[in-house]
Amino acid sequence: IYQGLANEFSAIEPPWYSAATAEFARRKGYSAGIIDANGLSIGMKESAEMARELKPRLINIIAYGQQPSDSAQRMTGILEQSEILKSVYPESRIVITGLYPTNLPEKTLRDVKCDFVGTGEGFYTVLGLLEGKEFRNVPGLWWRENGKIIGNPRADNIKNLDAELPTLDCEFLPMNKYRSY
Repeated sequence: IYQGLANEFSAIEPPWYSAATAEFARRKGYSAGIIDANGLSIGMKESAEMARELKPRLINIIAYGQQPSDSAQRMTGILEQSEILKSVYPESRIVITGLYPTNLPEKTLRDVKCDFVGTGEGFYTVLGLLEGKEFRNVPGLWWRENGKIIGNPRADNIKNLDAELPTLDCEFLPMNKYRSY
């Protein structure tokens, strides 16, 4: 809607929740990275191809925004990105976390081409998947099994942020690309 003005005047915000999740995984001994398509000004297919080249064990797409309703508005793009990811990188394992999937996990699993949904903060759900736990033992995890959607109770929130997420390492992010509106 901003046409050419968007190139210079629209905001590009760092994906802080993605950075927090990646940092949490790293602090638990796993390697992690972020493909910030918005910050890098790349399209969905290019970001899917980058993911295929990296061959991650797990791809976490987080539905969040600065306003609570942002996560619902982002679901159309998440649906499209997941479809492109699965077409470019069919063996990928995708978990969708964030506000929208927390509130509508079954709908998210039905609508989005993903393998899992994580409810709550998502940190412990992602960790359980990385640890290779049985799905029934991963807090906050929703998945399909024998044609049915199954879900576990939400994980606890992180109780001690100072210990588990004291700082975010911004090496994941193209910090020179972000700007306020």
